[in-house]
Amino acid sequence: MKKKNIIILLLLMMGIVFTIVSGEVKKIKAEQDERFQRKQFVVTMQELSTILPYKSKYMGDNSNTINLFYHLPLGVNPVKYQMYPEELTLELCYRTTFAEAGIKNLEYVANESVGKFDAEELGIRMTTQALIYNSTAAFALIDNLQKLIFRFADGSYTIRRHTIENEFADFYPILNEENWSRFQKTLGKNEKMQEISLRLLIKEEGN
Repeated sequence: MKKKNIIILLLLMMGIVFTIVSGEVKKIKAEQDERFQRKQFVVTMQELSTILPYKSKYMGDNSNTINLFYHLPLGVNPVKYQMYPEELTLELCYRTTFAEAGIKNLEYVANESVGKFDAEELGIRMTTQALIYNSTAAFALIDNLQKLIFRFADGSYTIRRHTIENEFADFYPILNEENWSRFQKTLGKNEKMQEISLRLLIKEEGN
């Protein structure tokens, strides 16, 4: 009888240990998945495979186009989309200022608030980087898209396909891991990114 009780006790203990270990494994996996998800909103860390499913010949596929931008940096910001099919143009209207959009993205990635001291500078840098990255991704993945308009509470920016094509010599074969990684590293160099932004991000008058 004692032997039977010991066996039952051992099995019970094993079950408890298994439940605890299983719970910890699930917790670790959930934390890893969350970190991976947050990393996808960093220009230099997003994996090409996460946005390739949204490749399309036509910008008129509304669901596909909106889902693409939802998965790109700045995608955590509330935004209203307006499509102009005859002009092959997509307009994104953000409710925040230029800097605030970047700050919100940065806080999502870091999972904490950004210090007030340098928040605006960091926000401007992140939004600048994201607009170049997102435009390149959109033109590479949506074949007939010709123009993007990004509107913020404090200004608007227009980027055309031909300016992106001219900026990046390897634009057409860019959708492979090696070329995409090279592109990301270019934007990761702050001086180079700022140099590119001066050519691509021209604030529209009257905003």
